[in-house]
Amino acid sequence: METSTLTFEDLVEADKATLEKILVKSVAPDPEILNGLTYDGYNHDWMGQLPGRKFRKVFMKIDNANYGVNH
Repeated sequence: METSTLTFEDLVEADKATLEKILVKSVAPDPEILNGLTYDGYNHDWMGQLPGRKFRKVFMKIDNANYGVNH
């Protein structure tokens, strides 16, 4: 499975083993590039879904430190 062609729906429907393979193959983004961006995510496990299946994370820099805050 080519990770650059995956859609949101592909990731939502993927099992944990597939998600693990994708994560291991992926390269972490540079935190400096994330500042000012918003990430829309999806909780897969039941506990993460208690507050909701979808979540939004906002990235920002405060006092020279990078933060990712769930919104």
